Amino acid sequence: MKTGDQKVKQLVKALLIGCSCGIAVCGVLLISTAAVFTSMECIVYPALGPITLVAAVLGGLLAGFVSARIAQRMGLIVGTGAAFGMVLLFLLSGLLLCGEQELSPTAALTKIIAILLAGAVGGAAGVGKKQKIRRR
Repeated sequence: MKTGDQKVKQLVKALLIGCSCGIAVCGVLLISTAAVFTSMECIVYPALGPITLVAAVLGGLLAGFVSARIAQRMGLIVGTGAAFGMVLLFLLSGLLLCGEQELSPTAALTKIIAILLAGAVGGAAGVGKKQKIRRR
């Protein structure tokens, strides 16, 4: 039986690993999209918003899945926690790197909710176990 201290350490480890996996996937998707735009030699500016949203949602989904797999319990909470960590890192990096830029509150709120929901779904999928159906 694990003590409470060991459970907290395992939970923090799961959140950190899941969050970093989600950010890595998001970064790889954005870099590959940038490579595609570079090879096409044109940038489709209206498509940048949806592309970043899809990359962030897929990163949140993987973050929730990985963190729930490592924690092996509380899938929705752990998945949402890992996605929340991603959102905080995205907000912090956006504030530090972009400076003062016009930001639509509804667009930002939509992205945040989408990432958190994706993390929750990934967390639920991470702890879900296959059950054998026995036929009589």
